[in-house]
Amino acid sequence: MQYALKTITFDTIKPIWEQNLWSGRNSKVKTHSSMTWPFDSDVEYNMEIYKYPATYWALLVDNVIIGVNSGHKTSDKQYRSRGLWIEEEFRGNNMGQFLLNVASSQALVERCNMIWSIPRKSALKTYHQAGFIGQGDIF
Repeated sequence: MQYALKTITFDTIKPIWEQNLWSGRNSKVKTHSSMTWPFDSDVEYNMEIYKYPATYWALLVDNVIIGVNSGHKTSDKQYRSRGLWIEEEFRGNNMGQFLLNVASSQALVERCNMIWSIPRKSALKTYHQAGFIGQGDIF
């Protein structure tokens, strides 16, 4: 097997998210989330987030996408990892951690001093293994 990391477009990641990650979602899948880091602001959503570029990544095996993630700033110093998904047969092989580390590296490139996410409960182990620290209640 040959693994590769590729930067992709929103148009490439969107159907993957819609089919595999957010299949029952009622709201439209957008390039960014306007959600802010919930632990230091009274403002839950901020449309100014859209001024920051988003980056989308795909992890490929033999030229087939087996995982995706994205990231974007939510303030000048905060970065959000969003939309982590790994094909089921590849889960448990550190692929999710790898994509989270890619997002963390991009956060540093963009001069952020923190990265955050809102993972599913089933993905918490992956996030913890990538160095994320849980905060707040599970919902």
